[in-house]
Amino acid sequence: MTSDPIGIHHLRVTRGQLSDDIDMLIGMDVITKGDFVITNFNGNTVFSFRVPSCECIDYVEQINRQRAALGQPHTPINRAERRRLEREKQK
Repeated sequence: MTSDPIGIHHLRVTRGQLSDDIDMLIGMDVITKGDFVITNFNGNTVFSFRVPSCECIDYVEQINRQRAALGQPHTPINRAERRRLEREKQK
């Protein structure tokens, strides 16, 4: 499952039986201890988890930088920004 063993001290867990099609169950109490990401590049699904958190992973900011470098116009890609632009148009 993981390439390195991960241990979290002082965590209450419950033992249970998962369905045959479920490989693992990771709770939010564990995910919030570090950085958790799931990617599906070229149809290969990979998840990574690291503790402690090392940086903010922001795909929105990343794509905005890529678009700017390519000279592509910025298009709103989140709801808050889209609403802000709509309010500006109404003024």
